[in-house]
Amino acid sequence: MHVAMSVVLRIAIQQALFSLAKAAFRRPPLNEYSIVPPSNSLNFSASQSQSEDLRKYEWSHTCVRNTGRMCEASTNPGQDVVDYMGQCDELGNEHCSTGQNFPAGHCICTPGWCANGHGTCVKERGVLVDQVFYIHTQQFGTSHLLYMTPDGRVILGDPVSNAQAQWRIVVNPDGIMKLFTNAYPSRLLDSYEHCVQFTETVKCQTMLGGMWKPAARDTGWAIDHSGVYADDHQGSFAEAGEFVWLRDFESSKNMYIHHLTHEARLCSPSDYNCPGTFGNLVFTPSIHGHVEVPLTYPPPTTTQQVFHYIGIILIIIIALFLCIMNARLDNKLTHLDDNVLTRPANCLKAIVTCELCSYGGTRRR
Repeated sequence: MHVAMSVVLRIAIQQALFSLAKAAFRRPPLNEYSIVPPSNSLNFSASQSQSEDLRKYEWSHTCVRNTGRMCEASTNPGQDVVDYMGQCDELGNEHCSTGQNFPAGHCICTPGWCANGHGTCVKERGVLVDQVFYIHTQQFGTSHLLYMTPDGRVILGDPVSNAQAQWRIVVNPDGIMKLFTNAYPSRLLDSYEHCVQFTETVKCQTMLGGMWKPAARDTGWAIDHSGVYADDHQGSFAEAGEFVWLRDFESSKNMYIHHLTHEARLCSPSDYNCPGTFGNLVFTPSIHGHVEVPLTYPPPTTTQQVFHYIGIILIIIIALFLCIMNARLDNKLTHLDDNVLTRPANCLKAIVTCELCSYGGTRRR
């Protein structure tokens, strides 16, 4: 028993360390490996610093093999059987990568298998939507487009090249989506923490950027109904004028545009007016009506969940109260059938009052 508890504790500590390491390695997209000019964005083997292992690693928008879960290489002589538990599922068609360069130290799907938005290796590939989309916001209008810069930042404004503002969507088998631009196809839209120190305090903000060949689990997005409609929308369908929200699947935060810097950021649904007009998005052509693109509804916030459970509890209490009162007031002068209603009511009463629910007891006469 003590040995089993020790094994479980070691696995829990190991997973916690992996989570901390993963958070530490999710840095802004400004690094020497991620800056790829548009003209060379498809030349994955151009860098001299990449090893042979990296060149052999196949990367595709529709089949990202890196699950995003960190692991320890199986060639480490200091590991025992416990170190393998809770890492990569070799029976689930994944293994821990080796080598000195990325994606070393991550669980990688075997060839022919792809990681979905949850980081699970599946046989199906993602589907690339044929349509090219331009994105603008309700606040700034069509004159400002959402685009990606050469260093991976995502901002709203006037791009140098139209390809920087041409967004493509890949839909995974589980419905989670990935986004990238035609200018930088090796960058998938992702979020990262940008922290600035003010004297003794540190303020962090979740920013959006294009990460170079990121893991599958770190780049999942959902497009939600906003319930907000443009005043001048026309058409036979109401959805034609509805704005949409772009939600980070892992954190459930919504994208919005900062009013001063025009940078793309994430805000929590519990924040005031999140995302508001700065995050009400319009896809051109319209995202509505695309069979390949699933439009979802925002998940309930913490406040909504609390009121939901409170409402359920109140309904149960009222129902029990009515049943108990019926059991007390029921008698032969009423039109109620004792065999149909009184017994279940007495049973509920017995459960609430910690009595045995038995139909073999003494009946009232």
